Amino acid sequence: MTKQVWAIILLVVCLGNFFSACANNAKYGDWPNDDKTTQLEPTSTLTLDEYKKESGRTDYYKGLDSILEGFTLDSYECVYVSERAVVWVVKTEAPEKYSAEGEKIDAAIREIETHLNTSLGDHYEEAEKVHFFYGSTWAAFTPGGSYAKPVIFMPLASDPHSFHNYAHELTHLLTPQHSSWVAEGLAIYLNDKFGGEGGYPNYGADIDQLALSYINQTDILEKVGDETYYPSRSDLRTSVGKGFYIFSGSFVKYLIEKIGIESFMQIYYAPDMQEGLEKMTKKTLQEWKTEWLSYLLSLKE
Repeated sequence: MTKQVWAIILLVVCLGNFFSACANNAKYGDWPNDDKTTQLEPTSTLTLDEYKKESGRTDYYKGLDSILEGFTLDSYECVYVSERAVVWVVKTEAPEKYSAEGEKIDAAIREIETHLNTSLGDHYEEAEKVHFFYGSTWAAFTPGGSYAKPVIFMPLASDPHSFHNYAHELTHLLTPQHSSWVAEGLAIYLNDKFGGEGGYPNYGADIDQLALSYINQTDILEKVGDETYYPSRSDLRTSVGKGFYIFSGSFVKYLIEKIGIESFMQIYYAPDMQEGLEKMTKKTLQEWKTEWLSYLLSLKE
């Protein structure tokens, strides 16, 4: 072969190695996707003690301390394991109540997946467990994109505000959405439907009646449909945050009851939610809001 042919072959080999290395880097990416440690096998054949032993020697929970200040796995006790869920609670708490929550969580996962025709495997690795940590000091929350595993932090049973919001937070895991009002509205709707005792913001009370009591709060009402608004922690400690959640829950409930859950979820996942709503229903978001507000006012009669 000529020198030119050998040079071309050498160049092709080098380029192949280069792109292969790039592909491997892209596969793992930045943390937390670069965690190559052996993960826990999501199987119900592990006993609780076996699971705790396994979890203690993996990096599954690496990085949670950056999400919840002061988090250490050593301060939690694993109280429930199934094929779908793991429940941890701070060691100062009695574990029995939280073991019972694990059974409710399992039921809620199945109910929500069936109702929405989706599954955890659509968003995480197949057969991944949902990991609940009871010990959040201010509210229930889902780390979302900041953590690659399905993890939820929940307040303790002594906190009446969001102890029963497990179905709410499961909805966020199963239905990621950038728009706050529609994501929170759906989570409230499904928490009322599958959460049992009810949680924030209505605690089992009729969401429409609560929305009616806020109907003169036009500054809060304007935030429903605003794609740029997300309630801050300070908002959630005032009537602004609570009103926004109540309005969002009532409005989403109204839409679902009018167009059906399947059509609503198609709109929910549309690249432009408002455009998708108008295309499917031939009504603008504002027209729907006007119709919904008229419905709320009719409840006074």
